[in-house]
Amino acid sequence: MVLTLALAGMASLGLAFVVFSWSLNRGDYRRHPYEIYALVGVSTACGLAAAWLSWTWPTGLLAALSVSALGAVVWYYSVGAKFPRSEVPLQVGDPFPEFSLPDSTGETFDSRSLLGEAAALFLFYRGNW
Repeated sequence: MVLTLALAGMASLGLAFVVFSWSLNRGDYRRHPYEIYALVGVSTACGLAAAWLSWTWPTGLLAALSVSALGAVVWYYSVGAKFPRSEVPLQVGDPFPEFSLPDSTGETFDSRSLLGEAAALFLFYRGNW
């Protein structure tokens, strides 16, 4: 029973890491990835149950690892991945602030170059890291 719980906890934690990596490589940035929450939660429950049923150093290590992973996931999605609000919040109808940024070719793009155009779409790609 304890070995089954320990293996299920390790498998669940490994699967959570694979799903997290896969979603980042796909560019899937969501505020609440419930599948990752569920997998890390299952890992934590299995690790704590295994440690409760038979306290040995491997089950204690699994429990500590799974609780640490749960803490890291909660921190990342509640604090670490939040973007700060703009210092000058925009309201509906406000003009878009002027800016200059490097584009995908390395050239500098100046938003003033679009003045007089009918419409513009600004897409800020967060990157893949």
